[in-house]
Amino acid sequence: PSESGVSEERDPFLSRIRFNVNVSSRDPIVMDNNLAKLAGDLDLRLVGDFYRPSLLGRLALEEGGELYLRERTYYLERGLISFYNPAQIEPVLDLAAKTQVGEYDVTLRISGEADDLETSLTSEDPLPEPDIIALLVTGRKLEEARGEATTVLREQTLSLLTGTVTGRLERGLEQATGLSKVRIEPSLIAAESDPTARLTIGQDLTRQLGLIYSMDLTNGGDQIYIGEYDVFRGFTARVFHETASDSEVDAGAKFRFEVRHDLRIGGASAAGSGKQEERRVSAVKLEGGSPFSEAELLKQFDVQAGDRYDFFKVRRGLTRLTVFLQKEGYLEARVRLSREESTIQAVGMSLQVEPGPKVELVYEGDEPGNQVQDRVREVWAAGVFDGQRAASAKEVIRNQLVQDGFLEPQVAHQIKVESGIKQVVFTTEPGVRYTNVHVGFEGAEAFPEDLLRDQLRSAGLLGRVAAASPEVKDLLKRVYRQEGYLQAEVGEPVRELHPDTGEARIVLAVNEGPRAVVAEIGFEGNSVLSEEQLLSGTGLQPGQVYQPRLRDEAIGRLQDLYSGRGYNDATIEATLDAAPETGHARLTFEIEENRREVVREVRIEGNDKTSEGFIRDQLALAPGDVLIPERVARSRRSLYDTGAYTVVEIDPQEIEAADAPAGEKSVRAVIRVQEVRPYRLQYGGFYDTERGLGLIADLINRNTIANAATLGLRGRFDDEFREIRAYYSQPQLGGLPFDTNITTFLSRDIRRNANFVVDRAGVSLEQQKEFRNQFVLSYGYRFERDHSYDIGPDPFFDLTLKVGRLLLSGVRDVRDDILDASRGSFISQSFEFAPKWVGSDLTFGRYFGQYFHYIPLSEPSEIPWSGGVRKSRLVYAGGVRVGLANAFGEQVVVPSERFFAGGGSSIRGFEQDTIGPRNVIGDPAGGEAVFILNNELRFPLYSIFDGVGFVDVGNVYRKINDFDPFDVRSSAGFGLRIRTPYFLLRADYGLKLDRQTDESRGAFFFSIGQAF
Repeated sequence: PSESGVSEERDPFLSRIRFNVNVSSRDPIVMDNNLAKLAGDLDLRLVGDFYRPSLLGRLALEEGGELYLRERTYYLERGLISFYNPAQIEPVLDLAAKTQVGEYDVTLRISGEADDLETSLTSEDPLPEPDIIALLVTGRKLEEARGEATTVLREQTLSLLTGTVTGRLERGLEQATGLSKVRIEPSLIAAESDPTARLTIGQDLTRQLGLIYSMDLTNGGDQIYIGEYDVFRGFTARVFHETASDSEVDAGAKFRFEVRHDLRIGGASAAGSGKQEERRVSAVKLEGGSPFSEAELLKQFDVQAGDRYDFFKVRRGLTRLTVFLQKEGYLEARVRLSREESTIQAVGMSLQVEPGPKVELVYEGDEPGNQVQDRVREVWAAGVFDGQRAASAKEVIRNQLVQDGFLEPQVAHQIKVESGIKQVVFTTEPGVRYTNVHVGFEGAEAFPEDLLRDQLRSAGLLGRVAAASPEVKDLLKRVYRQEGYLQAEVGEPVRELHPDTGEARIVLAVNEGPRAVVAEIGFEGNSVLSEEQLLSGTGLQPGQVYQPRLRDEAIGRLQDLYSGRGYNDATIEATLDAAPETGHARLTFEIEENRREVVREVRIEGNDKTSEGFIRDQLALAPGDVLIPERVARSRRSLYDTGAYTVVEIDPQEIEAADAPAGEKSVRAVIRVQEVRPYRLQYGGFYDTERGLGLIADLINRNTIANAATLGLRGRFDDEFREIRAYYSQPQLGGLPFDTNITTFLSRDIRRNANFVVDRAGVSLEQQKEFRNQFVLSYGYRFERDHSYDIGPDPFFDLTLKVGRLLLSGVRDVRDDILDASRGSFISQSFEFAPKWVGSDLTFGRYFGQYFHYIPLSEPSEIPWSGGVRKSRLVYAGGVRVGLANAFGEQVVVPSERFFAGGGSSIRGFEQDTIGPRNVIGDPAGGEAVFILNNELRFPLYSIFDGVGFVDVGNVYRKINDFDPFDVRSSAGFGLRIRTPYFLLRADYGLKLDRQTDESRGAFFFSIGQAF
């Protein structure tokens, strides 16, 4: 049955008809739509009967055709579609097409039967297939994206590229390959700051733009933002922004702008040694008659014998030659290329030029504008025969007149051929212009008419309703069908014209039909899972409205259900049988489970400096394990997280196993890695808003000291600040399941305006473990020696202070989005202990805890600029922060260890750090305790705009004994959120609810991401 539920009884007479019809093309068959622009020669035979026709023969596609997959153009190198099966139409494809992503030339090959296609992706600089998939989807390799498993995508590559994969899988891949990459990684900030007791997150906003955010878990006001932009290969621009409390030596907010050059030295490049041998053009021949000389045509083609063979240069030459002929008036010109590869390195080319007649387009009556004339030239050039060309050209002219208000235009044409020149004369009579045109809908009850008009307006089709454009009817039917009105039909437009007043009403009759309701859900072909398990897995229930989107999501859930049990080759299709009268439908899922994949062997390839044992320790795969995507993803992620590899490919290969039980597919998991190049040198200059111009250099060594170890040395020099920082990171040091980070530094800070110098030396040691429940535990030790003294031969002020501390922190982050959470929670607890026996002159204890929770209050909807991500835009967000510090003995808590509040991510309505006690000169002094409570409601406004209403309360308490969560300052306000293709922009204005004398009324804040 069809999706509308209408089925036809077989006619006895038609059932007796048998076909035996030869079909061949005299001229190339042209396909030109939003999916492809192809031309090919047919040589087919139609066989079979009326109800089961079949084809024998083949369709040979011309080289140079275009395929449009995911907004990328692929140029056809080879195309053959063969038909062998006399019982049914069963095309067998053999296609090869090229595209270009950055500096990489990528070839897509598709072969096999339509229901069992095999796809492969290769590049001229050889990359593994997961890298190429990541390139095509996100523009970055996995080396740059640090993505997750793509094993399940091997069978879904074509679906991925054509966009037919469900939004769930597509978003999953984009996140896995880094389009919206988020990771917790202390080493990201090691070169800039001490990584201990910090939450450090890296997120790639686009293929070139990345953001690193780091928050001190012991002080929420200490935040670092780093934006990185890849200008071009090897050159990076950076913006560094740090906010620190007023107690810090570098108090306030500062910016640093950097330009760096990146050199990678040693080891193997990504291309490896397998780069293809260079091919050369052996000859270029020109065939066919032309009014232009061979030299002139070959000049336009601009590819000569002896040139390096470049597919895209050849393609550009063909386009340039075709455009040249069309500009000279030969609109029907055709240029075909045939290629002969006499040897592996030699490519011969033959150009067949068919200029056709010279064409003149003449307009009589109302002459259209230049844009319309250009469009007429385009459709004439793209046409195949004159009747089709003329009809398309008149449609272009007519549509423009209708959009301009001329609802009854008359467009005729006449073709004259004289002296080899084809003259096409278009005669136009626009008629009366209607200045007030209203589009209405008769029979539309399910949707408001304004909504239907908005849909047409958004698609640019509202002005084409009167022209009876088929795109109008198609769009409206899609609107209805995606909401369950599967039998909806849209009639031809009926015009109510009033020439005397210039008013017109265009009415479209809509027959909505019944809304499809899933009365019954069935399953066929299942044996591994019961119907109860499958029904629960779909997320569907009998009685709900049928929507294609929900059906696709259900198929995706069932595929996840099977792949989670090792049935990675399971195929699932859904058919709907709906009653035309009532819309009651049976939704049937047809399942082919195939075999369960079980790992029998694990093989490691490509490692040099790192040991096979180290790699196996990172894997979640072992002989005997069922091969499931989650294990593959975890293995890939673990290997990438070590930082030791630029490429990780996990390739399951079927092997023969005599003892394999029925229904089991034995596989060998081949782990192919490519290690990072051992040395990386970054150097450049910067401008600091506080210190002016300076130089910076960073030398990193990886893998040569130990498995996945990173040793770095960073230097910075300007007029007032000099620093050298060494850092070392090692995953699983000594076999322990903890990542280890060690940082040490020496610095000199010259404060010329205050006439003193601060020399600092310090070291920090941290170990961190990320558990499977997304809980991250870290502990460590930090020691710093500060020597402050006056500038001069006999300093009046000379003080040395040592601070050592033990640190322990735990973080659990289950938010669905770091910068714009709509559900989930975030909790962090950090403790610091500084006794004398760890070498500290200051003795104190310190605690800081944070908890944020996000509750969606509406159904998920598509988020603008998100690539199809759906989540709630009506969200309650709440947060609480508590800090406590206490000095031991007779000591006091020094300003650098106190707490501060107020600001755009704290208590809005108050400027940064202005809540609480003041010192003798009136500056914020901080306190030994802090309490902050945030509440806000986020809601959609229009399109990319969201609104926020918030209430923030809290206070800073001078002494820990003063802590009182009911003694607070409060503010309330509103904010605007703007969604961009890269990140969320935030603007908030807070009003003080308990304004005191000499205080401002409120404060305005602008930043990136939500406030918390």
